[in-house]
Amino acid sequence: MALREILAPEGPAGPLAILTIVVVSFVAGGLLDAVRDSLEDLWDKFQPIDWKTLFTQDKDKIESFRNSYFTYYVFDCNVSAALIVVLGLSFRVSHPWWGQLLLGVFVIIFLWNAYRLRAQIAGKP
Repeated sequence: MALREILAPEGPAGPLAILTIVVVSFVAGGLLDAVRDSLEDLWDKFQPIDWKTLFTQDKDKIESFRNSYFTYYVFDCNVSAALIVVLGLSFRVSHPWWGQLLLGVFVIIFLWNAYRLRAQIAGKP
């Protein structure tokens, strides 16, 4: 089945298919964010951050922090979680080895960047 047939099938199912994709994407993003939130306590044991002091600063510093570090940190963590799921699923289906290797490299890149951003948030170079 072609992607065009999935996204815009004949008849009234086309808009419903698009709406379903949007809703599923939103829920999947929320799930990934919940996984990251749940793992923060575990990660704090190895790389502690005093989150409360970050948010007691003035509005401009908080906005700068969010735009410079936190948004990218959250993105990297969420993408890492999604890629780990996809990589795990790729072992269950017939998938070329180079695709799995590429997914693994992407996981490492995003996790490393999340680790580095977290270190900067914690005030460690």
